[in-house]
Amino acid sequence: VGAVQGNMSLGGGTIYGMAYTGPSGAVTGGTVGDAAWVAGGHSGVQSGHYQNNLNVSFPEVAAPWAGGASPPIGGTVSTTNITATSVALQSITYPATSATTPTTSSVTSAIYPTGTLLPVSASVSTKGKVSTTNYTYTVYNYTTNAYSSVVTSSYYNYILDNGNYQLNYIANGETILVRGTAKLYVLGAIAMKGNSQITIATTGALTMYVGGACDLSGNGVLNNTANPLKFSLYGLPTCTSIKFNGNASFTGTIYAPDASFSAGGGGNTVYDCVGSIIVHDVFMNGHFNFHYDESLGKNGPRNMFMATSWNEI
Repeated sequence: VGAVQGNMSLGGGTIYGMAYTGPSGAVTGGTVGDAAWVAGGHSGVQSGHYQNNLNVSFPEVAAPWAGGASPPIGGTVSTTNITATSVALQSITYPATSATTPTTSSVTSAIYPTGTLLPVSASVSTKGKVSTTNYTYTVYNYTTNAYSSVVTSSYYNYILDNGNYQLNYIANGETILVRGTAKLYVLGAIAMKGNSQITIATTGALTMYVGGACDLSGNGVLNNTANPLKFSLYGLPTCTSIKFNGNASFTGTIYAPDASFSAGGGGNTVYDCVGSIIVHDVFMNGHFNFHYDESLGKNGPRNMFMATSWNEI
């Protein structure tokens, strides 16, 4: 966790890892250290886990285009959900479709079994003048899956496939489905509350530019890819507020250097955020966990020092 131009006030929070500030910053309250050190009941800052020499610049976000793009349209999408139910079965023939070798048990019957693949032994018992033949054979005990399918239909205010899209704003109660690799420019504010939700399908990826205040409450952003690289939110200089107080976990990245970011939850619900966030300042309250996905450092966009001019000597 890094704070370039300010302090970190952790309160009762914990950073599992490192804390960085600029030369004028400081870390107060809470706990900073590795997992083993924190688990040992320590508090404060573990030696070697804080530095005050952070110096990073964050350029402003520019609009993705000036000529505009087509607004997305809505529609109904049907989804087939398949459920498998395990059923215990017993058979005297080896189940050809069984995924694993079943257990076996021995059965004795007065009726000769048909279809068995294993040898059958017979024993004759005589009581008085009546003889009885009993057959002992092996049965297979295994489980199989019974499948059932249910088709559900959902209406979305906007459906995004491959391409560029533009909206003036996103209002309360609106739902968005992202099926392809899409780029969405929202000129104004995003106000998602109640049943509002952005759903990124397993085939989708969304890069979103926001020009106004952004409230990702409600059901928030459902990233079915579980990959933070598949959802990126960029806040323009006019995006000065981002809120995350919803019922769903967040997986993605946020880059809005002029925005104040607030997140948290009440009651016993824990809200999780996976990815990375770069904003002007952060306020986290209640039951809130943030996890930086280290794959972003290997696969995400990156900047490095570049020479812009030089003099040969």
